Amino acid sequence: MLDMRQKNVRKITSFSNIVFYLFLFFFLLPGGSFLKAEERVYSAHTAVELVPEVKAVRPGGDFLVGIHMRMDPGWHVYWLNSGDSGSAPSLTWSLPSYLSAGDIRWPYPEWIKQPPLASYGYTEETVLFVPVSVSESARLNQTFPLRLDLKWLSCKEDCIPAQASLELEVGIASETIRHPRFDELCAPHLSRIPVEDPSLKAQAVLEQTGRIKLFFFREGRDNEVIDAHFFPFSPDVLEHAAAQEMSFQKETYALSLTASDLFSFDETPFLEGVLVLDMETEEGRATHSYRVRTAIGEEELFMMPLAEDAPGGKGMTVWVSVLFAFLGGLMLNLMPCVLPVLSINVLGLIQIAGEDNRRIWRHGIAFTAGIMVMFWALMAAIFILKGIGYQIGWGFQFQQPSIVVLLCALFFILAMYLWGMIRIGSGAVQVSGTVLEKKSGFSRSFFRGVLMTVCATPCTAPFMGAALGFALVRPVYEAFWVFSAMGLGMALPYALLSRFPGLLHYVPKPGRWMEQLKSFFGFLLLAPVIYMSEILGQQKGLPAVAALYYFLLLLGLTVWLIGTLSSEAGSKKFALKKTLALLVLCLGMFLIVRTIIIAPAPQAGGSNAVSQQSGVRWQQYSQEAFDKARMEGKTIFINFTAAWCTTCKVNDIVAFRDPQVIAALNDRSIVALKADWTSYDPTVTEALSRYNRNSIPLYVYYGGNEVGALSGPDPLILPEVITPRIVLDVLNDK
Repeated sequence: MLDMRQKNVRKITSFSNIVFYLFLFFFLLPGGSFLKAEERVYSAHTAVELVPEVKAVRPGGDFLVGIHMRMDPGWHVYWLNSGDSGSAPSLTWSLPSYLSAGDIRWPYPEWIKQPPLASYGYTEETVLFVPVSVSESARLNQTFPLRLDLKWLSCKEDCIPAQASLELEVGIASETIRHPRFDELCAPHLSRIPVEDPSLKAQAVLEQTGRIKLFFFREGRDNEVIDAHFFPFSPDVLEHAAAQEMSFQKETYALSLTASDLFSFDETPFLEGVLVLDMETEEGRATHSYRVRTAIGEEELFMMPLAEDAPGGKGMTVWVSVLFAFLGGLMLNLMPCVLPVLSINVLGLIQIAGEDNRRIWRHGIAFTAGIMVMFWALMAAIFILKGIGYQIGWGFQFQQPSIVVLLCALFFILAMYLWGMIRIGSGAVQVSGTVLEKKSGFSRSFFRGVLMTVCATPCTAPFMGAALGFALVRPVYEAFWVFSAMGLGMALPYALLSRFPGLLHYVPKPGRWMEQLKSFFGFLLLAPVIYMSEILGQQKGLPAVAALYYFLLLLGLTVWLIGTLSSEAGSKKFALKKTLALLVLCLGMFLIVRTIIIAPAPQAGGSNAVSQQSGVRWQQYSQEAFDKARMEGKTIFINFTAAWCTTCKVNDIVAFRDPQVIAALNDRSIVALKADWTSYDPTVTEALSRYNRNSIPLYVYYGGNEVGALSGPDPLILPEVITPRIVLDVLNDK
């Protein structure tokens, strides 16, 4: 009896589905008797009509509704920014509770000239697209109404306001059914909706003449731009009727725009709108449109270049960049930030010295793989973050206090292990064992390579700055070769030593001396902990440093307790120690998380504070300070630095504490600017990009220029590693 009822239910359900689809077929197809789906309204020389993308949609689905507008010859309607006159169409929806409508997706407009005015709008025909979302709670096998009150303004010599009430119905079904009329009327207009293209790089500059120059180029694209026009979202930025002139120089296009009398730099620091490009492609001439949002600079420092034409990057090609990256990676092994972790690699070489040559070579391959994978991961992270709008560079992770704390914890645990204070157990202690011990398998060598790469990122070796600057503005496949070359250069000494392990035969056999060496290396691993605590202090202040030390104390106690659990499993003390370890760890996490999240960043120190450290009267870098110095005709020396940049610290001690350098930089004719990148600062990041760099240290020298002029001689880029003689030679040529 129950089976018979289930069969009847299935028959009824199947029959209702058939009836619903027959309804869709007969009443929603073109030519059917249900006219609301194709109802047109003609008013003010414009025929308007709602056209849905689908006849039926699934619960939880999305679809577009096209508002098709066809104007009589000579008449036009307006874009979201109507220009000098007119007003954009306005929409008022009446929808069921399970539907929601999004913002209008506007196709790019036409430039409609009516001297002495100009407007942005559409002639002949256009489609405004609105996305509609259907809730998961919508019931199957029903129809829902879409009601729209549309208001618009049609103009020729005179203007006529108009309004229309439009309605259509769409079904809800288990499968989505497209509407053929949408493909016929609306789909061709979808290509006119502007897109956001990460390969399009743009920068706007406000000139002294009152014009705005928009520089742009497309990375990795060889299509020639024939013409361009920019349509601003705001009506108060540009003179809409003024001609826009495009020029071309060194792979960079410049569009000259006339600023409006209503434009205020303080109120509108960004240029936002749609850039329409007419391009010559292999298929012929084509038009593409892009959404653009870029800060407006107050001066023209440079014409936005491709990497090889930027200051410090002249003559750079992908193969030169690969060579520089390889040499820079090789020299990273000599940089101070890598020295503490070298102890781990030395221990690794000692541990494998007695193994056969083939196994030693495999360890070398695993170590190289760890370095390469980490370099590729860093490259991927940088490009992903850049793709979603972040401007970052080499060593960016050290700008995050949480990353600094995690690395301090890692090095502290490794030091405890080398001192013999913890045994291989689980959790964090197991990580230490993976890196340092575990003679079975090759994972230890792999993780040593990863750790060494992480430690190397605060440093920038000679040749690296130009190579990284080139890589991060080029296509991903070119950047891949640059980062790969850097990783291979860094891994080369260890790969050669493992491939030709003859020198390892001179290493004494492991014994008591090795335990003493491990303890000594444990103290070396505390050096990066102390160093990074200084970084945290500059980012979050002295309370954060105290919280870090308390956290490390509690973390060490936790790891020690966990390490003793393995020998007491099953005993009465096991549960007590386990609970105590978790409580101690939670207390430490509470302290450090509370400090990182709540503690405010310390105020940037003034020039006096910096002067007490090195004797140089540094001024904090800002665009205003730079402009002021240029207008006064002074020589400018810019020091891009950060607390986490080890190379910067060494240069500060070696070069900027030299008495002759201090006297030269404190000369009244020189303005010494310090751009601190310890924490993320968009001003410093943007300034770095002007010199085609995304890594530090960077030292830039500007010779004096005429008083009252912002332009002057091209800047001189100094090497990453500097000496007093290098700085003095540059300054004495001022």
